Amino acid sequence: MDARTEFTVICCPDSFKGTATAREAAEAMAAGARDAGARAIAVPMADGGEGTAELLAQAWARMAGGSGHAAATAHDVTTVDAIGRPIAARWWEPAAGRALLDLASASGLPAVADSPDASGASTFGTGEVILDCLAAGADDVTLCLGGSATTDGGAGLITALGARILGADGRELPRGGAALADAARLDLAGLDPRARRARWTLVLDVTTPPRDAPAVFGPQKGASPEQVDQLTSALLAWCRLCGVDPGEPGYGAAGATPVGIAAIAGVDHSPDHSPASLTIERGAPLLARATGLEAVLGGDVPVDLILTGEGSIDAQSHEGKVLGWIVARATTPPSPGARPIPVHLIGGRVEWDAVVVKRSAGGTALPGPMARTLDQLREAARLATLDARRGTGAGAGDAAGSTAESRRRS
Repeated sequence: MDARTEFTVICCPDSFKGTATAREAAEAMAAGARDAGARAIAVPMADGGEGTAELLAQAWARMAGGSGHAAATAHDVTTVDAIGRPIAARWWEPAAGRALLDLASASGLPAVADSPDASGASTFGTGEVILDCLAAGADDVTLCLGGSATTDGGAGLITALGARILGADGRELPRGGAALADAARLDLAGLDPRARRARWTLVLDVTTPPRDAPAVFGPQKGASPEQVDQLTSALLAWCRLCGVDPGEPGYGAAGATPVGIAAIAGVDHSPDHSPASLTIERGAPLLARATGLEAVLGGDVPVDLILTGEGSIDAQSHEGKVLGWIVARATTPPSPGARPIPVHLIGGRVEWDAVVVKRSAGGTALPGPMARTLDQLREAARLATLDARRGTGAGAGDAAGSTAESRRRS
């Protein structure tokens, strides 16, 4: 450490699902770092999953208003969840004509955890929320993908907007991903003209292509091995109908929802064409720019430690997710000569190989019931900061030592 007396810690976690929002987690970590005598900056993060729309909307509202106090407007909508039951969903308006929503708000897994339907789950409810956005005057729609209960390739969403998916007999198919195996024609004649004119931005939290989405994410949505095979075949057929490469990275997000959006946005998937009507963004770097995290990391004030985390830290945490982006950005600085920044990961459940293999600064698994997570986050952050200040925390090249110490604590 240099001769500076101030020790700066950036606290930039994702949410701890069902327990703490990203903002709550960031503030708890920052409090712990301050308990250890450090200067702490809280920057709540997301990657396209739960909570992304609100964080982005509030950041964009502040930028649009030219004030740190401007706020996005929340709109509540009654729609249906992934299995057709009534649910209250929300979208955000950071400025006139602009709408942001989480697909998980209407079509998320937590709402149907009591009775998941991997084959029949649909994004129709999310499409209804988008209709509300369009009716309110939005012509710029940002859809944050992640945490879905669905594997329907966005078919339900676009049918809510007026598309018709027909079988070989000319009849409309039922909702759900499994039915797409029989899709023979996509009729866009009745598509809402506002959806045709809209500018779409899809915020992704994974790099998985459509052909792999059922195998990678299907089991957590309740899919049996037989259903995984069925849904894989169905999505391949849906990709052919929509003109989407089933190997397109990231298009497997939220049960391959980008495939359906690509169809209504009239996307040409040739490598040299990038249509103005559809933009694909990676969630973590987009949030890092919007929240100012990227500017802080690349600023003039040296950062001594990064604290981040989420409810479960595993191999998927490094595949397009917040933690993976932060570890890569911190340990491999973009400018020549810049020093790596130590990172400490904190999670409710930690697969230690995911910490060690990625060469982060170390990890802490929170002990005891998750109900005490905020107190535990604060204490874990305090201990990690004390270790780093004493110079005993592992650096970017010594992941295993810090991990072993964290294991003993937990």
